[in-house]
Amino acid sequence: MELELQAWNNSTVRLNFSGVIGFCDFGGRDISGFVQSNESSELLNITLHRMFSRIPELHGYHLFQGLDNDNRVTIEVIANAVTVTA
Repeated sequence: MELELQAWNNSTVRLNFSGVIGFCDFGGRDISGFVQSNESSELLNITLHRMFSRIPELHGYHLFQGLDNDNRVTIEVIANAVTVTA
């Protein structure tokens, strides 16, 4: 899955996610940053429970979050990895 975002300086940033098993857009407008979170989320928990009857300690999936200017989550992606290009 690929997300294309316009940065503050009008340049384009592409996020290419591999092994995507979950995605949610919470309806925010501006994304000021994208992070790999070490925290859990409702989407992560639901998605992993659907994938595994018993969630292994090392399942290989990560929670990536798009944050707005107030650090509120606007997008969540559950995937194996992400590659960023500008």
